Amino acid sequence: MSLRTVRHYHDVGVLPEPVRLTNGYKQYSVSDLVVLLRIRRLSKLGFPLAQISDLLEEGEEREAELVAKLDQELQAEIRRLQLMRDELANSLKQGAPPDVEPGAFLAAARFEKPNQLRLGVLLSIALSAVEQESLVKFVDDHPDGYATLNEQFASLTPTSSEEDINRVADLILEAVLNLTMNEKQDSTLQPSIKGIHPNFAVDLLAETFMEGLNSSQQRALSIVLS
Repeated sequence: MSLRTVRHYHDVGVLPEPVRLTNGYKQYSVSDLVVLLRIRRLSKLGFPLAQISDLLEEGEEREAELVAKLDQELQAEIRRLQLMRDELANSLKQGAPPDVEPGAFLAAARFEKPNQLRLGVLLSIALSAVEQESLVKFVDDHPDGYATLNEQFASLTPTSSEEDINRVADLILEAVLNLTMNEKQDSTLQPSIKGIHPNFAVDLLAETFMEGLNSSQQRALSIVLS
């Protein structure tokens, strides 16, 4: 234990100042040493100095109360840390970056977009964990249909006819309806970000999807989101 630590204990009042000799040196007694060792022990257990002062002054009844309170706080902290470890383990398992929820990252990865990280962040707040999982499962369970949908969407060019644009939009809407019906939800895609108007949530996702698309592809998505 350093001299600075002992001085700090004096400053906060948890360790009384010892008698000072005529030569200016402090004279610590065995009692002071016992108190100091008790402080060090309680500090290692996690007690804040304010509570340590109470523990040293109060009786056994108060001591038991403070110990029980600290035990509850430590249990809560252990649970919090375990949840953090579980989250990190899941991110590592899924190969997801730590700043995006794994489910949202996997959902975003199903879309062939250059800005998947941004899309993942938005999906993590626009969709619940269950909805993210449902989206991934739906795409993975229908690989042929999803591949066909991608091909049809990619076939749209800036000069595509309104008929072709509407046809592709209908295919996307059908896929969305199948997804929502599987989850027994409303038959409309209305993600909502907590604390943000649902329409704004749709606008944020739409802006991300629109990036890098040609005018016909943007038109098809606009029809779906309208």
